[in-house]
Amino acid sequence: MDEIELEKRLTKLEEAIKSVIRTITNIESMQKQIQELALSINTLANSLQHVDDTVIEQNCRIKEIESKPSKRIDQIITAIIATIIGIAIGIFSKKLIGG
Repeated sequence: MDEIELEKRLTKLEEAIKSVIRTITNIESMQKQIQELALSINTLANSLQHVDDTVIEQNCRIKEIESKPSKRIDQIITAIIATIIGIAIGIFSKKLIGG
């Protein structure tokens, strides 16, 4: 090999090395972005779990609140029925006694 061929070969090798260095730099940059993305996803997952827990808690509270009016209505209906039965028994007793 003569000197010109060696110089051409050395130039090609230098260009290849520069290309490899650029590729490595790009890969390192991508790796950093992937790590940041993974951390963001982890944070998002934790936030989502917190939201899920909060929704479950709120659903329990809503069910409790919704059940209170129906309990009150049941008590009112029971009181009305008891009153009507009491009045009916009173009227019936009055007629039996002679009123």
